[in-house]
Amino acid sequence: MTRAAARRWFVAAALMAAPTLAAGCVTPNSLTCSDGRICPPGSSCDPDHHRCVTGAQAAACLGLKDGDGCPAANPSGTCRSGACEQYICGNGILESDEVCDGAPPPGQSCLDYGFDRGLLGCTSRCAPDLDGCSLFAWTTWPTPPPATNVPTAYWNAVLARGDDDVYLFGQAVGIVHWDGRRWSQEAPDIRVNAAWGQSAYGVFAVGNGVMRGIFNGWTTTKMDVDLTGVWASGLDVYAVGSAPTSMLHGDGESWTQVTDPAVLAQGSLSSIWGSGSDDVYAVGTGVIHWDGSSWSKVLSWDTVHFHSVFGSGSTDVFAVGEVADGSPQSIGATAHWDGTQWSLSTSASGRLNAVWAGGPNEVFAAGEGGLFRWNGSWASVPLADAHNRPLITHDLYTAIGGTPGGVFAVGDSTILHWGGSGWSPTASIGKPTAAWASGPDDAYTVSRYEATINHWDGSSWSAAGPPAEGWFDAVWGSGPNDVFVAGSAGGVLHWDGRLWSPMLSGTNQEILSLWGDAPDDVFAVGANDPTQGALVHWDGAAWSALWSQQYDAFVNAVWAEDRKHAFVVGGGSQSLIYRWDGTALNPMDTTDLGPGPLTAVWGSGPIDVFAVGNGGLIAHWNGGAKWTAMPSGTTQNLHAVAGSGPGDVFVGGDGVLLHLRGDVWEPIYVPGLYTVTGLAVTPQRVFVVGDQGEIHLDRASVTCVQPELDCHDGWDNDCDGRADADDSDCADQGGEQCANLIDDDGDGQIDCADSDCARFPSCMKQ
Repeated sequence: MTRAAARRWFVAAALMAAPTLAAGCVTPNSLTCSDGRICPPGSSCDPDHHRCVTGAQAAACLGLKDGDGCPAANPSGTCRSGACEQYICGNGILESDEVCDGAPPPGQSCLDYGFDRGLLGCTSRCAPDLDGCSLFAWTTWPTPPPATNVPTAYWNAVLARGDDDVYLFGQAVGIVHWDGRRWSQEAPDIRVNAAWGQSAYGVFAVGNGVMRGIFNGWTTTKMDVDLTGVWASGLDVYAVGSAPTSMLHGDGESWTQVTDPAVLAQGSLSSIWGSGSDDVYAVGTGVIHWDGSSWSKVLSWDTVHFHSVFGSGSTDVFAVGEVADGSPQSIGATAHWDGTQWSLSTSASGRLNAVWAGGPNEVFAAGEGGLFRWNGSWASVPLADAHNRPLITHDLYTAIGGTPGGVFAVGDSTILHWGGSGWSPTASIGKPTAAWASGPDDAYTVSRYEATINHWDGSSWSAAGPPAEGWFDAVWGSGPNDVFVAGSAGGVLHWDGRLWSPMLSGTNQEILSLWGDAPDDVFAVGANDPTQGALVHWDGAAWSALWSQQYDAFVNAVWAEDRKHAFVVGGGSQSLIYRWDGTALNPMDTTDLGPGPLTAVWGSGPIDVFAVGNGGLIAHWNGGAKWTAMPSGTTQNLHAVAGSGPGDVFVGGDGVLLHLRGDVWEPIYVPGLYTVTGLAVTPQRVFVVGDQGEIHLDRASVTCVQPELDCHDGWDNDCDGRADADDSDCADQGGEQCANLIDDDGDGQIDCADSDCARFPSCMKQ
């Protein structure tokens, strides 16, 4: 048990054991009980239940059994161990019309309330607490109240440095700021067209003859020029706008006009962005580039006007706009620089107003036709949640911006938020039974039903492998050019990046599972019936049998850390786990696990291994003497477990997908898949396969690179085994889990009384 878990248990136990009658002041007639409790005069000690009992409480339950209602003094209550206890929200006992008390509603999760994930809690009013629940995909965000005499707000720019630090910039309505709780007006009397923010140097906003920056408050530099774009690297600031003064350069003290011939030849400019001070792009009727010494024109497109430019790096730059050929129908236009060449495209969906990139896998554009996402090509973003519930939106979006994993899109009267996670449409690739991925853009699935192999290249699935002579159960690889597929009669196929080749596996039994840690260190387990089992190994030159035995239970899966640390799971009426130590396969102690069988195994390291099986069984081994069972919250059969690191583990089964969040398994809603048979987990994408095909969950904020990016999203972003408040990276962002009647961070303040909870809706209402 972790320190945090132990603290939560202690406080919860203390709350549940709290007396139902206050002890009051100590008087000469007070009683000191054997457990140290002091009971007031006229009451008796009940040390077994750590309470004081009055004569009226005992009399009210004469002839009644536990659980019966009792008309004790005021108000009424319930008989517990011969005494009438009043209905009290906060005593840890579910009673009367309480939905919960000190713990989440029994048998329920965030999914029962229409959410996609999260940990359900219980408020101090004994009602379900939904603060820990969240939705994937795009969701609506609170909009600022309308400004005086301004019926419709026209927002030109959005700048977000986190979900609790968001600026909106507009015309006639100026600047408003969201602090995580409410919107406030910061500058109501100006027009702002564009903004750029930096943590060290503040925010620069430009507009109709006005330049504003936040340093120690707002400062203003008035200029007789209409500015439409701004970008800065430190105090090296560029602003662009209408001709003849189409570009200005600032150094933190003064502004000068840029008179480079390539700039002057462009006339008006709309937007500017750079990956660094020697790599800057500005757009208008074309694209010009600054290389640190001079500006040059790098793209001409005579019939197009670009409105916005942004990128994720020097080799991933996007410009969006519209075809300006006088056509009555608005046509969108995009250009993409991949470091070698520009690719151009048009779309009948309408004018594109803005583009933003949080990384190569998180690029969005906004315009007349809604929102679009780049994944090698532009695709319309469905403006509905994972449950196919439509969002209340408008077709016109004028601005987009944010941080990786937290993007805001702004329309005339709508704000949408992207939390960095969302499901892709389900791919129809038969009924896959297993999956493996080397990265977000390289994954394989195999199927025993259709005897097929399919490959994901980052944008679509396609058939792979030679014609099958049997079926496939297992897939694993050490990298994109070293992939093993196995199945019936011990057959193995190997992909070397060019060809698929058959291999002799050393067994004729059906291979059910593959795993390894290097191209020359791969394990496979096989079984034809409950009386046979085999463990074979590939050393880079040949397969060899390590173990073959007749016994009374199946072996189902293998996971290996290296050639001296491998785990084999299976069983029948009993859960069985074997450990390979480089010489022999030895049984492990599973007496705490209950009935089997175990169906899958995966680990992040030799002392952090998970196994799953029937009846919702999840077992964990931390290097100790025996395996321990973890509460899973489900009784469904589980078929798959996989992860990308010690803090990023998923389990799938019959109609259920679970994610390890701290030391608790949270359920995750999976649209379109009824049975999860295989999982492949990478930091950016989680591939889930089952009876209905394949679907993957994109997670832009999970990088497996320190530090923890978001301390409130429930993901272990840096994959160090500690998520959110449990990560030292989040030490200054609070650790209170609000409205669960527990002092999670040990500061003496519980739930809404803790300042950490100021931003939670249920606390804001109190």
